[in-house]
Amino acid sequence: MLLDKSLLVSEDQGITATEVSEDSIDLQQARDLGVGGPLYGWVICTAIGTPGSGTCGFQVISGTGHTDGVIDAGIVVVATTPQTADDNITVGMHPVFIPFNPDPSGLWGTAQRYLGIRYNAGVNLPAGWKFTAGFTCAVDASVRIYPSGFAVL
Repeated sequence: MLLDKSLLVSEDQGITATEVSEDSIDLQQARDLGVGGPLYGWVICTAIGTPGSGTCGFQVISGTGHTDGVIDAGIVVVATTPQTADDNITVGMHPVFIPFNPDPSGLWGTAQRYLGIRYNAGVNLPAGWKFTAGFTCAVDASVRIYPSGFAVL
C-alpha cells in the first residue's frame, strides 16, 4: 500500500469519544481520487490506552463544511466498520480498511465537498488511544506495519 501525505486526514490523533479526523480532503481541489474504482479509508492504531470493556469503529464520512479541516457540517456516513473491542486493537495492527465506491451519481454527484474519517468510539473507550488515518486506492493484503525509526517526508 502506498501512502500519500496529501490523503492523510489524521496523524496520531488521540480519541476518547466519537470524533472526526483532524483534517479532511477537499473534493473540489483538482486531483484524481480514483473516480470509477473503489477507494479505501484506512486506519492504523499508533498508541493504546488500557484495554478494558471499550469499543471503537471507523467511518468514512463526507460533509458540506469544515472548520480548520475538521468536517462539522452536513455530515453523511459513506461507509462504516463494525465496532471492535478495544482489546482486539493493537499498535501497528494491520490497517483497518473501509472500502467505498465513489459513484459519480452518489457521493460525487451531491453537494458534499469534504471527505474524512470519524472515529466512532463506543462505550467505555479509555484515554490514551491514538490513530492515524487516510485514503488510498490500492490495498495490499500482505501489508505489514513495523516501526522504522525514521520518516520519509
